[in-house]
Amino acid sequence: MNALGTYLLAGKLQAVGIISLLTVLSLLLPPFSYIISGTPFSLVTLRKGPSYAMHVLAVTVLLTTVVGYFTNLGVELGVAYALGVWSPALLCATVLRVTESQGLAVLAATGVGVILVLGIYLFTDDLTVWWQAWIDSFLQQNFAASEAGQMRELFDATLPLINGIIASGVVISLVMTVLAARWWQSRLFNPGGFRQEFHRLLLPKWLTIITFFCLLLSLVNTGVDQWLIRNLLIVLVVIHTFQGIASVHRTVFTRQLSRGWLIGMYSFLVFLPQMALFLACIGMADVWVRNKKSVSGDAE
Repeated sequence: MNALGTYLLAGKLQAVGIISLLTVLSLLLPPFSYIISGTPFSLVTLRKGPSYAMHVLAVTVLLTTVVGYFTNLGVELGVAYALGVWSPALLCATVLRVTESQGLAVLAATGVGVILVLGIYLFTDDLTVWWQAWIDSFLQQNFAASEAGQMRELFDATLPLINGIIASGVVISLVMTVLAARWWQSRLFNPGGFRQEFHRLLLPKWLTIITFFCLLLSLVNTGVDQWLIRNLLIVLVVIHTFQGIASVHRTVFTRQLSRGWLIGMYSFLVFLPQMALFLACIGMADVWVRNKKSVSGDAE
């Protein structure tokens, strides 16, 4: 990792080459394509600054477009990654570079998720019909008729929430990408710095208040579009899950507990996704308590 990072940061041409290569390779692992392609670009942004990164982005888009033209990847490859991966990563990495606050970087990712939810909501009047048509087309192309019917039944239950689920998936990938790049930067230039910064991760108290407010609105019929509120709530809960993870890491480190606690936490997250809700509750409590202590400390 250190050798690759050093080469990546050696110059613009090296950065363009590595990012372009990893972008093409990321197509082989679709679930991790965001992280594989976005992490090196985020590292460039964190270390060299947004202006330098934008130059790298422009040349990378051009190179991947040319590659797509002469292969079966398509000329839209570079533009798609620029809009969906590199631009959001540039925003969050720039916020982290300027503020040195992972909490504000995560907050920037929250903004991307909220904009995505609202954008899709405004794009069409009936989200359920729009997603149903897309899912039907996908199932027909990739599954047999009997399997497609069974899959469709599973999707019907979550269909009204799919907007928020997809947006939260983007947010998770974006936060993991920027944090991975920060960890990479720490390994190269500031060993141990990532852990200290991650332990200080703190979301603003007003975001937690908005989350509680959205929760109440999602349960009470107020005339507001309930599904829109619930989709936004998914994104807000996911963000607080990262706060909860940071809180557990900080507690294990400060109390010198066994790393088995961390292994258990991540194992539950993988095999029991409902654990994310528990961690989100821990995160909300952490935000409230630490912000309250901060206010008390300032008053004294």
